[in-house]
Amino acid sequence: METPDAPRYRVPDDIAWIDGTEIGMGEELYTTRLPSGDTVQLTGTARMVWHAALEGGDIVRHVSTMTSVAPADISRQVTDFLDELVVQRFLLMCQSSQGPSASDPAG
Repeated sequence: METPDAPRYRVPDDIAWIDGTEIGMGEELYTTRLPSGDTVQLTGTARMVWHAALEGGDIVRHVSTMTSVAPADISRQVTDFLDELVVQRFLLMCQSSQGPSASDPAG
């Protein structure tokens, strides 16, 4: 469900990630900055936001549906978390209809 002009996200080249469900480690997601090896574990709603960001579309609505929490009640937290992932360079933001944004120097 692509939303026109909605931000799109991608994983930078120096981030490796794996979802724990793929390797029998439960509903946890691990991101590692290469080559330093600094690892961040995402669980619960943070994991949902990560997957929704990579799928594209209306991220708040997707997380709302998954958590049964009204979009108005989680919108700020979801957008703040996405902003933090971008600031920490775990995700890069691109504009879907305009190509890479200024926050995506690699893309």
